[in-house]
Amino acid sequence: MIPKSLSRKTPSFNQLIAYMHSDKADERFELYQHCFARGEAALAREFFANSELLGRRKNGNYLYHEILSITIEEGVDRRHAKACLRELALRYVGERCPGNMVYGCLHDDHRDHIHYHLMISANERGDSSRLRLSKGRFDEIKRELETHTLENYPELKQRRIITAEREEKKLSRKARKLVEELQQEGL
Repeated sequence: MIPKSLSRKTPSFNQLIAYMHSDKADERFELYQHCFARGEAALAREFFANSELLGRRKNGNYLYHEILSITIEEGVDRRHAKACLRELALRYVGERCPGNMVYGCLHDDHRDHIHYHLMISANERGDSSRLRLSKGRFDEIKRELETHTLENYPELKQRRIITAEREEKKLSRKARKLVEELQQEGL
């Protein structure tokens, strides 16, 4: 599980929704939190109206574009992996921003991984202040999500990344596979 967060300093909701809702998205796995509108234009208007509550501030964030990705290893059922990733995305959102507006799309356009794009409002729905998450708390949420994934979804065959030991992090996928093969052969 790899979470990535990108902040946006402009209210570019239309652009991000259009990208997220492209032909790469699997509509059966759309995710909504504190959003009542459906359809790209209506959803963008709803996010924009909520952002209007924020005071103008230099370098202030209007939204976050976050991506949650899992690898698809050989033998893993893609449909099951999508359902698991949806549950993980809901868990992540519940910890990271329980009161914020969130729209999510699952993209399945790569052979070796699937990922969620999440558009998260900078403020909780109806609130006039930005929700700030400390770096420490954000790291804690990522570690907890990875641990939850490894413990509850071993069939997804995810590897430890965020909570890995330093040496384990340095190995590429190919190098790690070679080490595993050598260990299996007793070398």
